[in-house]
Amino acid sequence: MNKKNVPYDMLLILFGIISILLCYAFAFPFTIDIIFLLVGVMVVFLLLSWIIKSGNKKAFYAFLILFIVFLVITRDSLVIGFQNLYNQMTEIYSTYDNYYFQKYNLDRYTNYQMTTERTVITPKKHNFTSIIYSAKNDTYYRENPYNNIDVVDRIGSGDAYVSGALYGYLKHGDCQKALEYGNAMAAIKHSVIGDMVFTDLVR
Repeated sequence: MNKKNVPYDMLLILFGIISILLCYAFAFPFTIDIIFLLVGVMVVFLLLSWIIKSGNKKAFYAFLILFIVFLVITRDSLVIGFQNLYNQMTEIYSTYDNYYFQKYNLDRYTNYQMTTERTVITPKKHNFTSIIYSAKNDTYYRENPYNNIDVVDRIGSGDAYVSGALYGYLKHGDCQKALEYGNAMAAIKHSVIGDMVFTDLVR
């Protein structure tokens, strides 16, 4: 066994335990049995990696046998523990999911599809627009393209479009606004070197 690795493994275990406890205290309301389950799983895998790094085959096979015996003996408790973990994670997801849709007044069953349309005139001159389809209203939303955009760097224009479209929809709850913000952000991005777009609503 490489003794130089021992302190790092122990520090990793300690860090993992502290992280889970902090999550328990400040973020996710796991019950204490779930905490012990997560810590136990983490310790088992760390111990296994520790044995594998040591290169001791006998220790590895002994660990494997003991681990299988442990699983057989505690199978009922483990099933209950993982079921509780699944239930709590589902509850947490549902709580945050419902909060998100209620906060922004979104219809979770509404289906929106969007596509961008780029016309390449020359490598340095592009036209750009997009189309959004709302299944709820069975409506297509369009806007006249931004013509003759001076292309400095087109990389990231798709991301810029999505960010603008999301902002427009979350701010105004309207597909046409989402389309207009998305097209504007993408058009501006073409004139900026790099992936980041620094602009304001006036521009």
